[in-house]
Amino acid sequence: FRSPYQCSTDFRLKWLKEDFLPYLTHWETTVMLREGYFSSAAQRKMLLSKETLLGLKITVSSFLELVPILFEIPGVTAFLSEKLCQDPLEKFFGCQRQRGRVNENPNMTKKRRQQDTSNYSKRQEKAGKVQTKANTAN
Repeated sequence: FRSPYQCSTDFRLKWLKEDFLPYLTHWETTVMLREGYFSSAAQRKMLLSKETLLGLKITVSSFLELVPILFEIPGVTAFLSEKLCQDPLEKFFGCQRQRGRVNENPNMTKKRRQQDTSNYSKRQEKAGKVQTKANTAN
């Protein structure tokens, strides 16, 4: 399972789609329909949290959509799934939150506008047209 994906018809993708995702749904359904009286707390202990289950389903579904797209790119002959990382994306949004730009529903238009504004401010600062703490200390 650690070898690179060589094509969009890799058996592991088929396993994720046809076995793993249905297993998660079946597991959840089985626990909820289990015979006998089980409190909500007891049922929750038999499952992963709802957020974790949803996260797994979204991640696997997204991955299943991503791999075929990657193999459409000219020159892509292999893909290592372990190289996927969302840390840069989390870092970007973490920086936005630190700046006080909270947005619970960001989209690409708003992101570009923020980036353009940020780049404009940096250009103005470099040109000496905007005073900042850094250039007023001199």
